[in-house]
Amino acid sequence: MIVQNPPLWTGDYVKRMHVAGIKKKDVAVHLKYSPEYVGRVLAGKEQPKDAETRFNVALDELIAEKEATQ
Repeated sequence: MIVQNPPLWTGDYVKRMHVAGIKKKDVAVHLKYSPEYVGRVLAGKEQPKDAETRFNVALDELIAEKEATQ
């Protein structure tokens, strides 16, 4: 069995989500993906092209939206 480690960027990403109070479902809705797919990407089971960039842009936008409403 091959065990694949998740990409390094996902650890920081999950940390940023946690600190900002953003849930996987929020990211999924923003990206128009299923929460399961987002989970697979963050776990390293799916590695789509430009995932790091797309996910980080989405998280930045979600954090900015959240800060604007506080």
